[in-house]
Amino acid sequence: MLGLRHIKAPPTLWLLHYRSGRLVRQGAGISFFYFAPSAVLAAVPVNVQEADFVFSALSSDFQEISVQGSVHFRIDRPEECAQHLDFALDERGRSNPETLEQLRNRLAGAVQVVAAEALQRLPLLQALQQAQPLAAAIQQQLQADGEVQKLGLEILTVQLVSLRPTPDMGRALEASAREAQLQAADEAIHQRRLATVASERAIRESELDTEAAVQEKERQLQQQRQQMAAEEQESTNRLRAQQLQADRQLEAERQELVQLQTANSRTRAEAEAYRLEALLRPLAGLDSRLVQALVAGNMSSEQLIAQAFGGLAEQAQQIGSLNISPELLASLTQAPKRK
Repeated sequence: MLGLRHIKAPPTLWLLHYRSGRLVRQGAGISFFYFAPSAVLAAVPVNVQEADFVFSALSSDFQEISVQGSVHFRIDRPEECAQHLDFALDERGRSNPETLEQLRNRLAGAVQVVAAEALQRLPLLQALQQAQPLAAAIQQQLQADGEVQKLGLEILTVQLVSLRPTPDMGRALEASAREAQLQAADEAIHQRRLATVASERAIRESELDTEAAVQEKERQLQQQRQQMAAEEQESTNRLRAQQLQADRQLEAERQELVQLQTANSRTRAEAEAYRLEALLRPLAGLDSRLVQALVAGNMSSEQLIAQAFGGLAEQAQQIGSLNISPELLASLTQAPKRK
């Protein structure tokens, strides 16, 4: 039939069939026949698209930052997007190649606005160090952007490939970073030296503490030895004092015993003297020769001879010479035999 045509779309292409200004069918990967004179077709790609961007922005300290990156997106609501952009197919079934480029440019512009606002709140050095957090913040703000919502877009990822300052500022930052690294290295060396000194000091203090503990232990042992020696000396002195006291008491008892024995002996001697005096008192008025004669009655011959010689000795000055016979001398020198 004249004007009857057939179209078939891949799964990544969303077809919209309009007739008399009304949407009659839509979908991804569909195929159908349509009457060309009265039909309008629009093909919206629903696969993942990429939009690159390069722009410059200012940081909070008014330093220029060159931003380069890309945003990945897809058209989540094709009908809404087709109402704002020209995705219509011509008579040959071809779409306008500039439509997607316009979409990418509009999205890159939205990224630039959001990124510029985010960078204006950060100083240069902090902004250069926060590429990933900044990309996440840009993605979150893009998803809530009114323009993106109106176009029916879904923001998948935002990647910041490069955040760079101007060449002069880059060299200054490199010099500053190099100086900071050198200072950090010097500080690390200094800290290691301090740690070594602290470790040596700790070891020395531990050794001193150990020596002090050993000296304290030796002092305690010395005090214990001195205390034990003092206690032993005190015990020895106590025993010696007790022994001395016992010796004194024993000596006193001995002296008392000797005095008692002496007194007893004196008493016995006085009693014996008194007895002898009482016995001899009747003989006090007798002649000595009579007493000797009475005593001689009980004497042996040797005692009598000895008494006779004693009398001769008393009269020695009156005796001229004395002759003793050998028999008498022999009888005097021979010891008497006791029965």
